[in-house]
Amino acid sequence: PLQQFLYAEEYFFDQIKTIPQHIKIAAMGNETASAIHERGYKTDFIGDADIKRTADLFSSIAKNSSVCFPQALHAKEELMNYLDKSIAVIKLPVYDNKIKLHEPVSQHDILVFTSPMNVDGYLFTNTIQSSNILIAIGRTTQEHLQAKRFKNVLTPPVTNLLSVADMICGL
Repeated sequence: PLQQFLYAEEYFFDQIKTIPQHIKIAAMGNETASAIHERGYKTDFIGDADIKRTADLFSSIAKNSSVCFPQALHAKEELMNYLDKSIAVIKLPVYDNKIKLHEPVSQHDILVFTSPMNVDGYLFTNTIQSSNILIAIGRTTQEHLQAKRFKNVLTPPVTNLLSVADMICGL
């Protein structure tokens, strides 16, 4: 589910009591920014699914700074590869993401995948038919499916439930 994108935010704030006022907070996507706002904090930067553009914009405001990235233990870290080299990146794993083995499920016309790990977990006990329409949340998931030779892969322009719903309704 899309909820997994909020895990880093959720686990980070559950472990940290308060954040000093001078600390700036960035979020990847509006859903994460909303979750941060609900905890009483202001989001100074909101990135989106365009990783390269997000990295360029973020680098322009974070140049020569230290940046802490609360993340999953096995995070892809794609954004960090594009950041300006003057940024001191501090990786802070706040939860462990593992492949969850899925029970075999009946066939469906549309399958929605939230991460490469989600794809791999599904494929342990299920197969994807050539007739399935695949929706990948984010470019990394899309590329993972394409690397596995799946062709009917769609990616919504924004990584939120409304964008996924709009895509499904438009099929």
